[in-house]
Amino acid sequence: MLKRLGRVAREARVDAERTQLDIATAAGVSHVVISNLERGDRWPQSIDRLVAAYETECGLPCDELWRRAVLQTPT
Repeated sequence: MLKRLGRVAREARVDAERTQLDIATAAGVSHVVISNLERGDRWPQSIDRLVAAYETECGLPCDELWRRAVLQTPT
């Protein structure tokens, strides 16, 4: 699930022409946390805050981000 969430988050960020640093700043975390999430390497403790930052910076509502991650075919 983490890999799928990371893939959806990255796609939303790229589509919105935002950087990892933009998301990190909005969430109040290091860009490394965003990188780890988007690669699906580490489940962050601040997931709610991160998802909210993607909503703010990318315009993708939190529930839609989760829905896309759940419905995405695993790889």
